[in-house]
Amino acid sequence: MAHSRQTIRDGVAALLTGLPRTGSRVYASRVRPVASSEMPALCVYTLEEDVQRQSVRPTLLRQVSLVVAIYDEGPDGDVMDGLDDSAAEVEARMGADKSLGIAGVLDSQLVKTMVAVPELANTEKIAPTLSLVYRVQYRTTAADATTMV
Repeated sequence: MAHSRQTIRDGVAALLTGLPRTGSRVYASRVRPVASSEMPALCVYTLEEDVQRQSVRPTLLRQVSLVVAIYDEGPDGDVMDGLDDSAAEVEARMGADKSLGIAGVLDSQLVKTMVAVPELANTEKIAPTLSLVYRVQYRTTAADATTMV
C-alpha cells in the first residue's frame, strides 16, 4: 500500500486537474524538467514532515509540507503575470476545502509563496517557477503509515 503522503500528493494532483490555465498538465512527484511546450503546468511534491506522537490512542499527528510548483511562461511572455494567474487558480481550489477532498486530512493551509528565477545557461530558456507551500495535517497510527485515521 502507498504511504499517506503519496495519497495526499495524488489527491491534490487530482484536485488541481482541470484548472483553466493548466488543464491536465498536473504531475505528482515529477522530477524531470518541464519543457516550454508543456507549460503552463503544475508539479506536486511533499517535502519535510513533522511528526508528534499523541498520547491518546497511540497515533502520530503529522504535518507535511506540500509544494505546488507552477511552471508558466505567461501570456505573450509575461512570466510573472502567468505565474500569478495560475497561482490564483490553485489557491482558490486549494482554499475551498481544508481537507482538500481527501479522507483523513485534518487541515491544510498556505504558509509560503516562493519564486525561483534560475540563471540562464548559454542561450537555453528556463522559466521561473512559483511554488506555493502548504502545511497539510493528518494522523496515522504508529504501526500503519498507509492509513489516515
